[in-house]
Amino acid sequence: MTPEQPKSVRRAKRVYIRLTLGQKVMLCQKAREQPQSRDLEALRVWATEMFNLPKRPSERSIYNILQQEDKLLKLPTSAYEYKKFADPVLEELDQAIVAGFDAMGEDVSSITDTRLIHRSKFFIEAKFPDLPPEKMPGFSKGWAYRFRQRHATRCLAKQIEALNERINEDTTCSSSVPAQTSTPASKHANRS
Repeated sequence: MTPEQPKSVRRAKRVYIRLTLGQKVMLCQKAREQPQSRDLEALRVWATEMFNLPKRPSERSIYNILQQEDKLLKLPTSAYEYKKFADPVLEELDQAIVAGFDAMGEDVSSITDTRLIHRSKFFIEAKFPDLPPEKMPGFSKGWAYRFRQRHATRCLAKQIEALNERINEDTTCSSSVPAQTSTPASKHANRS
């Protein structure tokens, strides 16, 4: 920012571009098909046009994607919509947790986050006793939220709490409010 510019004039927010794994695979295939397209600038232009990006990816990004070419080309097509590589150990842990809940006959979406975290810790300790600590999930509210998103479930805790509050209000209101036997006119008559 130059001294002449007022403080209210700010630079535009930086735009970060994160390609999906499928887009990265297409970029690698394009680079393989046309050896002359290994030119990073040409690949930047192609990616911008092909994926309708708001700005060109950096040369460093393209270079890093091409460095991962072997890993990207081995991916199953079901992973193409993701933007990050899935850790196979964490995927196995997720499946074990879901299988544990299924074995208990409990739906993951019908339990609270606290209960999900507690039961998940139990399943992991029982099924994976030799799991190194660095591979252990965080088991936080954020982890529970992302777990539910990965497995297309939602937390019903808020709805359950709201329902419990409504039930409690209904029972306290009905027991604490005495039945009104007199009319409002007769109340005022008794004041004198």
